[in-house]
Amino acid sequence: MFTQQRTISSVVICSTAFGVLSYLSTILISVSHPDSPFHTAGSSLVGAICKSFLRARSTLTPDVTFGRSSAIRWILETSTNSEVVETAAAMIPRLQWPQKLDASTVYARLLDNYAAYANKPELSVTYGKAIAHLLMQSVKVNPPPMITYHSMGDRSRFIRDAFMDARLAWDCFKAADNEDVRQKHKADARTALRTMLVHGLRYRLSFPDNEKLIWDGDLRWQQNNGLTPCSVDFDWLIDYLLDKVNHSNDYEAEGDALLALSAMHGLGSSAKRSSYVDTLVRCMDPTRPRRVRYAAFRAVSDAGDELASITNSSTSQSVDPLDKLSRALLPAIRPDHNPTTHDGTSENSFEALGNRCYLRLIFALAKNEGWCERLTRDGHIKWCISLVDQVLVSPFPLDRFYLAVIFLRIDPSGKYISPDPWRTLIKSAWNQLDYLAIDDAHIIGALPALVTATRQNLPDAKDVVALKELTKDVNWVLRMLKEKQGAHYQADDLVDAALLHVQGLYDELSAASLTVG
Repeated sequence: MFTQQRTISSVVICSTAFGVLSYLSTILISVSHPDSPFHTAGSSLVGAICKSFLRARSTLTPDVTFGRSSAIRWILETSTNSEVVETAAAMIPRLQWPQKLDASTVYARLLDNYAAYANKPELSVTYGKAIAHLLMQSVKVNPPPMITYHSMGDRSRFIRDAFMDARLAWDCFKAADNEDVRQKHKADARTALRTMLVHGLRYRLSFPDNEKLIWDGDLRWQQNNGLTPCSVDFDWLIDYLLDKVNHSNDYEAEGDALLALSAMHGLGSSAKRSSYVDTLVRCMDPTRPRRVRYAAFRAVSDAGDELASITNSSTSQSVDPLDKLSRALLPAIRPDHNPTTHDGTSENSFEALGNRCYLRLIFALAKNEGWCERLTRDGHIKWCISLVDQVLVSPFPLDRFYLAVIFLRIDPSGKYISPDPWRTLIKSAWNQLDYLAIDDAHIIGALPALVTATRQNLPDAKDVVALKELTKDVNWVLRMLKEKQGAHYQADDLVDAALLHVQGLYDELSAASLTVG
């Protein structure tokens, strides 16, 4: 009996002690972690006492943030409840994820759910934004991001939503008085812009630092009503870029903003144009990191048509901003100008994608006589000549056409380029047009000049094969123009003018071929 009483008393004492310890633990946890759901009257009392002696702790410490991300990760990896998984996915954009974290399982689950809810737009957008946020933070995922946009739905919506999130955060930053609040909103704007870049490639998602985004990215988007945003819609982003350039060394954010601004395909509103051009020049300085310089160059390239339309730079500055811009272009991209970049990486030769971007810009600018003078003065003709061999083997057929027309417009007398590569380039330009759908008004508008140059550099009459090949290529372009003319193309005047010139050249070549034959 005595032994039984000792056993019972031991059980009672241990149970009571365990209960007391559990209660004390609950109090300590709730006091040390204010966001804990386990609160008691005792924890409230102890918390009040602690607050009288200690400064209140933030509920968003790094430990708490990591704990939350770990909890969401666990839910996505293990939960079979669709509503719980959806809620966890919606919380992903609100948290910071460690860059070295292997999120492959979470990523795969999000992809599966995204595909499963393709017929439910709001749910698919939730999962799509969660995926983008993970990639924005460059977490480890295996396999790499290869989701395609034929399954991704409205790519424009993802870009637009991220753009608007960044704009809202920037507006809140400007309106806030408290410095901590201001910095939070500025960080939110930065996060939204990086998320926007994840959608920059047309056919798949990408990490935001992927260099292919610079040359091959397309961040254009449409409003809810399907209209293209106007230049004023980007004014806040120009202010954001100016803030980064003037008040910080956050080169990553500078590059992000420049890539987002390339979607404007212009120089901003009249109120921002001057400051934007000046900032682009500063960002292309050789001392800037390669990504910043290249992103600024891409923004200039996408604004090429607007630059070419400016006949005079109406400014009170002693140095014409357009002159400064012209001088800044080559140092931004020439590999021999600055062998080592700001970030310590070796500067490789200007690759094919970069060449395409450069040639597209010079092609557009060369329509303007004032720009032809600047381009000649600032060494662009010599640089274009140095690119001839690369362009002739470029994987982008349009490069040959661009380069040929650049020489036609800037150097019509052939003073800078020797006859042999010039003839090869002209022949290649016609040949490559054979592989393209001629939909670009700029290409159609340049055809008369190409016809003139071709007449001046016809193949030798004895070279029957070359003459027949050229005749075939010209005939293909002629047929394409006739189709455009019959379809009431929007640039009918350009089509009519080009058709007249190409028809005349084709008639001459046909007659010459018959004579030789």
